[in-house]
Amino acid sequence: MEQSGIEQKVEEAPNELIVTMDKDFLLPKSRVLMLGCRNCTDALYLARHGYEVYVVDPHNEPLKRFDESAAKEGLTLVTYNQGFKAFLKNNHPSDFDAILALNSLQQILHEDVVSIVNLMRSSRGINAIEAEWENKPSQLRTVSSWDSRFLQPGELRGLYPTDTLLCYREWEGPSEVTYKSKGPSWHHVLIVADMEKSPEIMRGKEAKISKKVH
Repeated sequence: MEQSGIEQKVEEAPNELIVTMDKDFLLPKSRVLMLGCRNCTDALYLARHGYEVYVVDPHNEPLKRFDESAAKEGLTLVTYNQGFKAFLKNNHPSDFDAILALNSLQQILHEDVVSIVNLMRSSRGINAIEAEWENKPSQLRTVSSWDSRFLQPGELRGLYPTDTLLCYREWEGPSEVTYKSKGPSWHHVLIVADMEKSPEIMRGKEAKISKKVH
């Protein structure tokens, strides 16, 4: 992606899932870990709303832009230039109230996605994932490469067998992320919580949750 494109995205509106998390599910001053910096907007939105935000990204350049944007606004955030699985294995996911992976898992090998999700489940509260996988190989990938990354319909939900479902949607539709896809993609949106670890998340939210589960 070109530099100008990334800089333009910094000013975009936050992901709808981030707004939902802030409005309905995150407790005040929660410690939030974000896997992937992407366009910076989502993490900056959470920091502006009083959350303690940590960002992990294997690419250093987006983190530099993120740090610069945060410094201009006087926001205190912590960034790590590291792979997702390595960070989660070498740190304590249970230190975080929420772990978010928004459109940052689809370029990762299937076995690593499963490992990352299992590590994410060790958080003391909420996991939120948004991702899409192509339904068929693009001209830019070999069949074997595509097969190693694709999560089947229902598979992501199946990785959370005992967690409370707060929001879940799957659908087939055009690609909404930056890589070039000539075919339809399978979209996943999921928010789950381990209520035994963090039962206060549910307080006063039953009506909202029932409307959001699809």
